[in-house]
Formats: sequence, C-alpha cells, structure tokens
Amino acid sequence: MPELTIRRILDEVKRGQIRIPAFQREFVWDGERVAYFMDSLYKGYPVGSLLLWRSHYRLKSENNLGPFTLPEPEPKMPVDYVLDGQQRITSIYGVFQVDQPQIAEEWSRVYYDFEAKEDVQESQFSVPAESSPEPKRFFPLRCLFDTTAYRKAVSGFSDELAKRADALYERFKEVQVPVLSFETEDKRSVAIVFERVNRKGVPLDTLQLADDDNLLLRCCAAFLTGDPGPEKLVDLTGAEVRRHFEEIVNGIKGAIDFLKANLGVASLQNLPFHTIMVPLAVFLQHRARNKSRQTQDKRRQSFSGFGAAVSLGGIVAVSYVISEKISARLLSYAKARNPRSRQFHVW
Repeated sequence: MPELTIRRILDEVKRGQIRIPAFQREFVWDGERVAYFMDSLYKGYPVGSLLLWRSHYRLKSENNLGPFTLPEPEPKMPVDYVLDGQQRITSIYGVFQVDQPQIAEEWSRVYYDFEAKEDVQESQFSVPAESSPEPKRFFPLRCLFDTTAYRKAVSGFSDELAKRADALYERFKEVQVPVLSFETEDKRSVAIVFERVNRKGVPLDTLQLADDDNLLLRCCAAFLTGDPGPEKLVDLTGAEVRRHFEEIVNGIKGAIDFLKANLGVASLQNLPFHTIMVPLAVFLQHRARNKSRQTQDKRRQSFSGFGAAVSLGGIVAVSYVISEKISARLLSYAKARNPRSRQFHVW
C-alpha cells in the first residue's frame, strides 16, 4: 500500500494538490484528540489509511482544510480529493505546517512532554493550558520541520535533552501514513464509495451521498438540482442541503400519505417502480410550500395529470415525467394488489 510521509503531506497541501470536497463535514477534533493522534504516529500505532480520489474534474464547491485556506492547484493537473481522513490530514498540517501564520485554535499547539513516562497507553503529547509552557519540558511539534525554529528551540538544551529532541524529529521524519487512492472521472462511483466508507462511522452533521436506490437522496437531488441522480449531490454544499431538508422530508411524507389515502398503496412493493416516489414527493413539496389547497378529488385529478402539471406549471424539472398512462397503470396495479389494506409498511 502506498504511504505518505508527513513532509510529503505538508508539501501536497501547500501546492493545492490535496483538496477537501464541500460534502465533507467540518474539522471537529479537539486538542486532546489531536494530541493522542500525534502520540499514535510517534509510537507507530495503526491510524487508518487515507482515501483519496484523484481526478481532473474540479468540484464547484470545496471546503478549506479546517481554518487553512487552500491554494489553487497547478492548472491542467489532477487533484486529490479527500474522501476519508480529513481530520487526520488537517491535524498533521495544523500541527507541523510553517508556511502560514500560526492559527489561534488551541488544538494546533501540540507539545511533546519530556517528563512524560514511556507508556503504551498514556499519551506523551499534550496541549498545555499556558501559551508559553516551560521550554525544557514541553517541546513544540511545530518547529520539527522548520530548521531555523528547531535550532532556536534546542539552543539552550543540555546534550542529553538535545539528543532526545533529535530522536523526536527522527521519529516523525520516518512516519508513514498509508494511502488508498483511486482515479476516476465518474462522480457516480465516487458518491457510492464515499457513502460506503461513512456508513460504518459516526453520523456526519450534513447529508452525504448514497447509493442510487436511496429514495431520500434521490428526492434531495431532484429538488435541489432537477436531476434525481445521487451523483448530483457531489456539487452541493452541506449548508444548501440542510437548508431545504425539512421541506424535502415533508414532500416525501406527503407522497406517502397521498398514495396511502388516495390509491390504497400500502407499500413500495405495490408500486410498479419505486422511483415514482421521486417526482411525486417533489411535486407535493412544492405544492405545500406554495400553500395550495386541494380537495381529495382535485388531488386525484392532479396526480393523474402529474406529468402535465410538472412541465406546464414549471414546478420542477426532473429527468423523467410521469405520464397519464403510467398514472393509470399505477392505479390499476394498486387496485389489483388489494388496495383496501390500511396497514402501511415501513418504506
């Protein structure tokens, strides 16, 4: 498996090679978490591999690397988007970088404690409360890859303490972070990979990507971009999705209630195809937002002519239209599957 040294990570961030997609969550690690991560790197403990997507395609929306503004990459050169490992890359850059002014966030001020005991469990790294801790006890990691700052930091050390500082530098100089990288211009594949990577982790604070079969995300894509394909979410920002999420959910609930109350559809299995939910949910969401009032008969009539309503009313542009023939097929199909059933299964 390929690996990146800390120096290489710093250089690639500096060149704008490493990018953060907008659908990633923000940096959330605190000082203690970052210090423990540095301790794991120092002791050679497994820290997980980075997952990078290399592509010539540039996303419309990108995030900064935590509090750091990323420079523009070289033109016509591929970039590496971080799909997994943003917290680790941001921590490494924030602690060791010397190309940008030191940030105010306390998590970047990680020090090695010369007085901490060698222990497999306890960390030998910390973020001291004081802004200028005792220099002969706490050694700043920030100066390890800055020759001038390093010489200044060890200038007053005894020979023994200077040797320990040199050993600290040698240890971090040899750190290798494993990397998994794949190269593709197919955003659909990237969407699926990202969703599968994050499915097992802690829920993120924004709506992410998902498989093509996920109706919730298809409804989001249809409402926000006019296209129900999940790969369209790659170009959206988390803030935009969050801003409209409640409206989208209301549209989906409205579609479920409509199918149950008006057509007796008790389950997705009663539908000729599941994706009929997508334009119906978007249609009803827009109707609810415009505060339209319809009787039950008018709602049935609206659904039977749903395709015309979508195109003529300009409510939403989706990549397919529900025609009257499909509506009739749905109605006959639902009746054939015993529409009197009032039990509504989990969708």
